[in-house]
Amino acid sequence: MRILITTDTFAPVINGVVTAVVNLKTGLEAEGHDVRILTLSNHICSYSLDKVWYIGSLSADLVYPQARVGLPAPRRIIQEILAWKPDVVHSQSELSTMWLARIIARRCSVPLIHTYHTVYEDYTHYFSSNRAIGLKIVEMGSRSILNKTTAVIVPSKKVKETLLRYGVNKPVFIVPTGIHPERYYGEKNAVREKLREKFGILPEETLLLYVGRLGKEKNIGELLSLLSDYSPHLKLLIVGGGPDQKNLQEAAKTAGMSENILFAGMITHEKIPDYYAAGDIFVSASESESQGLTYIEAMASGLPLLCKKDDCLCNVVENGKNGFTWASREELYSCLNRLINNSLLRKQIGREAMQTVQKKYTVQGFSLSCIEIYQRMIQSYHNSDLSDGTRIYPDRRFRGDEEWR
Repeated sequence: MRILITTDTFAPVINGVVTAVVNLKTGLEAEGHDVRILTLSNHICSYSLDKVWYIGSLSADLVYPQARVGLPAPRRIIQEILAWKPDVVHSQSELSTMWLARIIARRCSVPLIHTYHTVYEDYTHYFSSNRAIGLKIVEMGSRSILNKTTAVIVPSKKVKETLLRYGVNKPVFIVPTGIHPERYYGEKNAVREKLREKFGILPEETLLLYVGRLGKEKNIGELLSLLSDYSPHLKLLIVGGGPDQKNLQEAAKTAGMSENILFAGMITHEKIPDYYAAGDIFVSASESESQGLTYIEAMASGLPLLCKKDDCLCNVVENGKNGFTWASREELYSCLNRLINNSLLRKQIGREAMQTVQKKYTVQGFSLSCIEIYQRMIQSYHNSDLSDGTRIYPDRRFRGDEEWR
């Protein structure tokens, strides 16, 4: 198949959407498919390079960090894509490149599949001072955009239920994003010792690790507050950057935790496995994840998860087996005590976590599931001609009740 993936963000930007797109691309290519990318460039110029078309764009940092707004796509690039004639268009963003995905899918008479990565309900503070208005904008916008696609892919049951609540009436398939688990194995001892020495972590100290964007929606402030009251004090290494970094650093200083709360800043994608190797327990208080790719990466690295309860963790974390979830201060402290005081338990849970990833969250499984959906939607799409020349998915009975495993 010729598969066009459209996305507002792409490498070298580091975030969950980019990781998912890159992993999907490599997985599809490994299965012999021809994959091209249509994305936004990081400046006003449009160009193409290595099977990627870049559309000129402008910064939209005032709305959301690292966000960009696409400029009109050059006719030359659109004509190149139409001449290549994809068999399916798989969009990954709801904003600038979405309208291009719709145009190309319509002009080529092929299905438009969309992956809904982000639970925008938790990001309303970036574009609306009134949460109720923000939620209504998200609901109406998501429903309008997704009901113009052929089918929708989501990474978790949590996101599927959210879209059904919005009134999305297209088939919704649950396909968790896969990773390359082998990237997180390797020889860890030398890397671990070097990084721990860099941040002043003693061999006998337990190091908690958080990896991700530092934004208000990630709820890192609650985690710092809870850890500041925990005795004895622990070391927490925060890996990542974002708009909330200065506030978090100030909060750590105010709580007298500057020596215990360490900030590594933004780290390149290639170096991230080294930081997982340095940690002992992965922690998070986020309730805004659609899946939480860093959770999967940590598990692949053999780290026990200790995360705040959230629907995205259903069928991911089995309490006491491959990690723990908590809903209160008491539960968090109880789990911490168990993990800190029992290194054998940490290793056992870490091994179970690695096995979970190998069974459920590989790039190959991820890409094969998407290929099956493409094939099914292509067949259904071309069996469904309307008199006005448009096409729809024929069986409205689905109404989002599909799961793809």
